[in-house]
Amino acid sequence: MLERKTSKIYKMPKIKTEITELIKFRNQYENAITEARFIEAKEYLSKVHDKYGTIEVSAIRNLIK
Repeated sequence: MLERKTSKIYKMPKIKTEITELIKFRNQYENAITEARFIEAKEYLSKVHDKYGTIEVSAIRNLIK
């Protein structure tokens, strides 16, 4: 992997980070290997649901726009 040396620090937009995390934790919730990972995903999804009223990616994208 090539690394680029720059003086600027680039940050991902907030929507990408939230959507990426949502997808990750939905997958983790549906395919949890351990109970601890299931609980972690359930807690995260609960926070997202409290914030947006849903855990559907497309619905959240529309709410954020």
